[in-house]
Amino acid sequence: MLESFLQSGEVDEGRSVVLEKDPLRRELLEDLLPCVITDEAAQLEGCSTVFLSIKPQDLKETASALAPHLSSSAIVISCLAGIPLVALREGLGGHTRIIRCMPNLPVQIGRGVTGYVATDEVSEGECLRFETLLAPSGVVVRFKEEESLDIVTAVSGSGTGYVAYFIEEMVLGAMRLGLSEHDALLIVTETFLGAAELLRHDGRTPEELREAVTSKGGTTAAALAVMKERGVGGAIADALAAAHRRAKELSGS
Repeated sequence: MLESFLQSGEVDEGRSVVLEKDPLRRELLEDLLPCVITDEAAQLEGCSTVFLSIKPQDLKETASALAPHLSSSAIVISCLAGIPLVALREGLGGHTRIIRCMPNLPVQIGRGVTGYVATDEVSEGECLRFETLLAPSGVVVRFKEEESLDIVTAVSGSGTGYVAYFIEEMVLGAMRLGLSEHDALLIVTETFLGAAELLRHDGRTPEELREAVTSKGGTTAAALAVMKERGVGGAIADALAAAHRRAKELSGS
C-alpha cells in the first residue's frame, strides 16, 4: 500500500518514514523502499499522516509508543481487521482524526478493493486525498456507517480466499477430466479474469451474463443444474453470513 501511496504522487518519498521494530524486516524494507526505515517512534514527529499496518493484537503496544509523538492534526489510517474506531481512539490516547479501512490482498497489484470510514473530525477534502492515495491500488469505497466494514471484510476482505478456493476446486476437477495442472490452472484463471472483465465492461448483470452463456439442454445448463441441486448458491450465502458474524465478533459489534 505504501507503494500505492508513492505512485499517487501525493507522497514525498524522501519525507516518508516506515517504523519497523524487527531488524530483519527493516533490512528487507531498506532494499525495497526509498523511504526512511527506522525503529524510532520519535521519527514520526510532525508527520501529517500515520498509517497503521500491524497485527490487531499489537495495537496496544504500538499505539502507546506512537501517541506521545502524534500531532493533534495528524490523520491516523488503520487497516487493522476487527479494531473499531472507538478502540483506535482509546489506544491512541483520545486522538480523533482517524480513518479505518479494510483493503484486500490484490491491492498489491493494483486490483484491490478498499472500503473505509472516517471520523467526523476528518474533512471531506482529507477523505478525497485518502482516496487519491489509494487509487493506484484499486477501487476505494467510502461508507457512512462503520458496521459496513464488517460486510466489506466478509465479502472482499476474505473474498480473495473464496475465489482462490473455487479456482482450486475447478482446477482439480479439470485435472480429473484429463488436463495437466499447468493447462487447468491457466484455463481456469483466465476464465475467471475474462468473466470479471466482461461484467465490468459489458453492462450486463451477472444473471444476464449467466443466461447468455446457458443454452437450453447444453453443457452450462447441465453444470448449473448440479450446482443448484447441491445448494451451491445457498452455501455461498451461508458462507458470507458466517464471515460477517465472525467479523462482527472480532470488532465487538
